[in-house]
Amino acid sequence: MSAFLLAGHIPFVLDWAEFVDYFRRMRDFGIVESIRDFCYTPLTVRRAACEASTATTASRPAASVTPARSSTPTARMQGDILDTLAIVAAHASVLGSRELLEELERLVCAADSDADCLRARRSE
Repeated sequence: MSAFLLAGHIPFVLDWAEFVDYFRRMRDFGIVESIRDFCYTPLTVRRAACEASTATTASRPAASVTPARSSTPTARMQGDILDTLAIVAAHASVLGSRELLEELERLVCAADSDADCLRARRSE
């Protein structure tokens, strides 16, 4: 499992139309605004640790996540992340990553993303 969303990796597609469909889905979720966003890298070691901790902890339980229902793709994604964090919280304690998952939960609730930070820097 890749610790970083996208991280330069685009899923295999057979043609341009499939890529355009993939890009539109990612844009509708608020993950990307342009092709440059596919090369996302966390801006701090701490943010990378939060994301890696979540990926490691999420892979530990055999539980499945029920998607949250909301009106916007971004809100659904935030709900899914928060649902996943709630499911894996007990495992985070065992793995010693509780503090990092709690920090990521605060970041998600505040809609604080490195992608938004990079977009703001590009527009300056």
